[in-house]
Amino acid sequence: MFSTNDATVLRSRPSGVVVLCADPEIRDVLRFWLAGAGVPVAVADDGSGAEALLAEKERGGLIVDRFLPPWSGLDPFKILKRRYPALRVIVIGGGNSDNARLAREVGADALLERPLRRAGILRALGFRGEEAER
Repeated sequence: MFSTNDATVLRSRPSGVVVLCADPEIRDVLRFWLAGAGVPVAVADDGSGAEALLAEKERGGLIVDRFLPPWSGLDPFKILKRRYPALRVIVIGGGNSDNARLAREVGADALLERPLRRAGILRALGFRGEEAER
């Protein structure tokens, strides 16, 4: 299993992030944490909305809560990684080995387990040390 400790997430912070999550409470918490850290953030509740946000403005990160409709399978994530090679994809998983395998297959840069922690999200986005703990 991989996590935010992997070297793949040690690049610079993304200029903006799209949060893709069907749960409005999780979307709101992630928006609050990211905005509080000075990260421009946009939220979407489905794959089509996230794709539109990514096409509208250059963003460096996508935080996705597992895999959501109308995107089925792994192909949409692979297409996004090809279309936006610098896009850092962070998958929020449920804590099992299938999530890790699927996240790797889509080219995710990090897999975060529940319960989510602000510092874990920020570290996955390139914040380090005290920056992530504030």
